[in-house]
Amino acid sequence: MTELDRLLSTLTTVRRIVEEGDRDGLVAVLERARNARLALPARFARAEDLAELRIPVADQKGALAGITMIATELDISIADIEIAHSVEGDEGVVILLVEAANGTILRDGLTERGYKAVLRSLDGAEER
Repeated sequence: MTELDRLLSTLTTVRRIVEEGDRDGLVAVLERARNARLALPARFARAEDLAELRIPVADQKGALAGITMIATELDISIADIEIAHSVEGDEGVVILLVEAANGTILRDGLTERGYKAVLRSLDGAEER
């Protein structure tokens, strides 16, 4: 399912909730949206201020340090970081949130050093 398909599905669900007058359902949807906004790093009030980079890495010592050192060299602050480990094999994905204005700079810096980073805005548009 593409990001657009997920968005359309969610909007259809919200429309149905509103049409049916399901107050509890609408409150639940709005609370999930509020929780998602609150989960954003504190200095960023809007999701569009951030970009996400996904970087596949081998599960080995220093993998994370190599990525964060590149960000440091480029003077880019990492707003949030997550490591998604694969249950199969010994690879994972480092997921970084950075200021949207710096996303392309960091992606290019990682690519120059052999990483295969994928950049996307938090609205789901993949930039590669």
